[in-house]
Formats: sequence, structure tokens, C-alpha cells
Amino acid sequence: AETLDGLTRHRVRWVLTGSLVLVAHGADFAPGDIDVTPALDEDNLLAISQLLDELDAIPAHRPEWAACPPVDWHHAWSPQPATVDNLDHLFVTTTGMIDIVPSLCGSYDDLVGSATPIEVDGSEVLVADPLTVLARMEDAGRRSKDRARGQEIERVRNALARGDDTLRGLEHLITGR
Repeated sequence: AETLDGLTRHRVRWVLTGSLVLVAHGADFAPGDIDVTPALDEDNLLAISQLLDELDAIPAHRPEWAACPPVDWHHAWSPQPATVDNLDHLFVTTTGMIDIVPSLCGSYDDLVGSATPIEVDGSEVLVADPLTVLARMEDAGRRSKDRARGQEIERVRNALARGDDTLRGLEHLITGR
């Protein structure tokens, strides 16, 4: 709840992307983080920077990622400057994992027009179109975690293709309640 409260309190403009979108559309797996695709204007990046500072965020150290900096870099990281390059990370925070993804599923401007607003814990969350998320997952070459979820992802894709889509609540996943 603190992450969502913080996004709302700091007036961050963002679209929910990633695996939580698929969960919202019926997938049965537990995402490890919340994927935030933010608007990239200076004021919004500053708001994200302030939120990350408030949440004591540090970039997650993932040595299995090809471009992962040394562990010392992660502990020395600061949310300033509030630039796309500096904020484009998976973060460990006091409230869980948050992934700032400026373009993985498309930009904020690409996604916002087709996003569906839902209410979560009294805040509006814009949920990206699930077909866009699925297409971007395929474009990314199916990461190992996506391959492990392959059957479930395919089940959701087929349900969407048949029109059997029921956007369900995400409150328990985003807020932990």
C-alpha cells in the first residue's frame, strides 16, 4: 500500500505494466515486483526520485543480468539526478520491489491512451492493455521467468483472443491486503 500511496501522494503519472497486468487479466502466478512505466517529463522524474528516496530504494543487485554494475555501485546509488538513465532500474525498497521501466512495454505516451483505469485502495491505477504487454514480452525474446510462466501466459493470451477477459482487482497484490 505504501508504494501505491507514494505514487499517488507524489502525483507520479504512470501506467502499470509487466506481469501484474497479466494477473489482472486472470494469470495465476505471483509477480515479484510492480512495474511502473512513468511519463518522462522532468517534473514526473523528480517525483519518482523523491518517492524512491522516501522508500529508501536501492537498485537490486542481479549479477545474472549482463549489464549489472558491481555491488558497491548499488549501495552508492542516489535517486539524484532525476534522469531516465538513473531511474531505469529494479529497486529494492522498504515496501517491496518496484521496477521503473520507461520503455519495456512501450512508453507512457504509447500506453496511456489504451490503459484501463481501475481503483485500488482509493487510488486510480492505469493498467496497460494486456495484448501490448504480451507482444512486448515476445519482442524481448521471452526472458527465463516468462518461459517458466509459459503455459499460464498462453492461457491468458487465448482467453483474451476469445474475448473471455475479466479485469479483476489487484488490491491484494499491490497493497498486500
